[in-house]
Amino acid sequence: MKIADSRNFVSVLSEEKPPMVFFHYKAEAAQAKKIALTLNTIAKDLTNLPLYEYIIDQSEENQILADYLDLNATPILLFFKEGQFHRYKDKNFTKKSILQFIGNNRLYKKIEETTEENTDKDKEIL
Repeated sequence: MKIADSRNFVSVLSEEKPPMVFFHYKAEAAQAKKIALTLNTIAKDLTNLPLYEYIIDQSEENQILADYLDLNATPILLFFKEGQFHRYKDKNFTKKSILQFIGNNRLYKKIEETTEENTDKDKEIL
């Protein structure tokens, strides 16, 4: 997981594929570590998923941006897709629920994996 902050946040949103940003405070380190582990597991499966960690109280500028985004309840996961922020509402942060939140995850898989899946499906049809 890469690090995002107030200085590079615009470039994070400009990623080719829709990025996911995990926001939390330093004080939530124990809970954030568990969530980060789940997110890293997902990132291993979806190798093209731009995944970032944003520590809100890392700097005053980070706090200002978090206030602007109205991040009252943390930790929170935001997905920037089609020019809008989508908030992950489930507080369990399970792999299954996060994958459902992402939706069509074929966009984030390696091209070879997607091609192999299509080839396997074509074989089944024949």
